[in-house]
Amino acid sequence: LRRDDPSRSIGDLPEELVRHTLDHFRQETREMRPEFVFRMLREEEDRFGRLLERGRQVLARARFQGPLSEEDFHYLHDTHGLPRELITSLREG
Repeated sequence: LRRDDPSRSIGDLPEELVRHTLDHFRQETREMRPEFVFRMLREEEDRFGRLLERGRQVLARARFQGPLSEEDFHYLHDTHGLPRELITSLREG
């Protein structure tokens, strides 16, 4: 959703999609209702948004402006939780 339109969020997904998925995997129980799934998804989306923002700030440092070494990738992952694919994506976009 973010790639196509950064203003969109998990909350824009149709509830019917979540209901269908829960039903398909036989997961709809009292504890696992669409409202619960949406809440979990929104929380995860918020955490990911914070990771992206932190990643952008870290990658803006002078140290990370040129080509990155394997040591840089390991540091960024181990210290800041940024996987290589996300680092590459943030640097491209």
